[in-house]
Amino acid sequence: MSCSLSRLCSLTKNVRFLFNRERLLRLFVVYVFMREEYLRYFWQYRLWAASSMFTVDGEELEIIDTGSLNCDSGPDFFNAKVRVGNTLWAGNVELHCKASDWCRHGHDADKTYDSVVLHVVAESDCVVRRSSGEVIPQVVMNIQDSVLARIEQLFCSEQQVRCGSFWNLRCTELMRLSFCRLVCSRLERKALMVEELLNQSKGDWPEAFYVLLARNFGMNVNGLPFELLARSLPLRYLAKHKDSAFQVEALVFGQSGLLGNVDDADDYVVSLQKEYAFFKKKFNLKPIDASYWKFARMRPSNSPGVRIAQFANLVHRSSNLFSKILKERDLDRLRHLLSCEASEYWSERYSLGDKASVRKFTKRLSKESVDVILINTVAPLLFSYSKTHGDTEMQEFAFTLLERLPAEKNSIISMWSEYGVEALSAYDSQALVELKCNFCERGNCLRCVVGHCVLAAPQSGGYKP
Repeated sequence: MSCSLSRLCSLTKNVRFLFNRERLLRLFVVYVFMREEYLRYFWQYRLWAASSMFTVDGEELEIIDTGSLNCDSGPDFFNAKVRVGNTLWAGNVELHCKASDWCRHGHDADKTYDSVVLHVVAESDCVVRRSSGEVIPQVVMNIQDSVLARIEQLFCSEQQVRCGSFWNLRCTELMRLSFCRLVCSRLERKALMVEELLNQSKGDWPEAFYVLLARNFGMNVNGLPFELLARSLPLRYLAKHKDSAFQVEALVFGQSGLLGNVDDADDYVVSLQKEYAFFKKKFNLKPIDASYWKFARMRPSNSPGVRIAQFANLVHRSSNLFSKILKERDLDRLRHLLSCEASEYWSERYSLGDKASVRKFTKRLSKESVDVILINTVAPLLFSYSKTHGDTEMQEFAFTLLERLPAEKNSIISMWSEYGVEALSAYDSQALVELKCNFCERGNCLRCVVGHCVLAAPQSGGYKP
């Protein structure tokens, strides 16, 4: 069901009592969207509507200091100052969507919350008390209508960027100021993936790098089957036969599951099958399911067969690749380390057994693909390794590498360009991808500098960024 205000209006048009738009909007936002994190946000930036406030008992309330946000356990805000009637209170503030959440969360029996001097709620459905039984002053937060309207627009927007209808030059400037934080967040998230691979490989960094590299060879479409292939074929098995390009290709294609699904096998494929049959028995290998691979709507040069052949070539021609990656600081030489091309067999084909073209040409991994691997494999690897070993120079180079690489070309970057935000480097494009995937798509507008600018804009009478 659509959550637009117009749809809600149509659903309530037959209700006996009349809602004006402001009342409907307030109920819509409070009951559909309201979460405690929003209340904390409104409280922190003083986005309530009335200049004068009253507790639910009718006493006049003055907010002198909202206090400091508490990100740990305990009351939501510390060291607040409020005046209730003629009494000045200094203490903590707790916020809930419903007053009854106080008891539901067990605060009524928790002495930690006896220091609360004000209970702020979106809906007052009961009286709240300290563990001693003493009643705590309570107020219903009356949020500004302009802020409620913006929340409704943000969270009901069907645009890819929720705040698109508010977009202006100020938004672009604020976004660029947040790029450093966004890139750090993205590298931290990718570093967790590296750490997980490292734990699974029992601390073997080259093995973890090998699996991560394989995953990114498959890009977004075939990343999973490439990762499964690498996990099913340990690097130590390849290392024993890496001097032979043919044997490496037999191992890799055999484990991909594609070698057993060739309808019109030529001499080369038959040779690969025989070689793999020997290795399968020798290493007790089990190939992955060939159905994992995706072929539809893909450029022929990015087909699984070509990518696997290129990966096999990289394994064959690389010696101590992990160690070289760690030491190298020149971008062109890093690109050279990851450059590879499919074997001669693939000069006329895009899949096993298929002769797709009579014109021969080299299936070399493109410069753009190499750069994508540098962005998604090498930069996170350097960042994770530097954190583990306390190497600040290497960590700085992870950021420098992104600054030197050209911006990625994908649908997300194209979308941002429509809003006037151009990615000048991979550093920028990674920030924009992070913003879209982990803020826009998840509705984390309150944690976004642009979302904050929209909700707490000067014309709302609230916080001025």
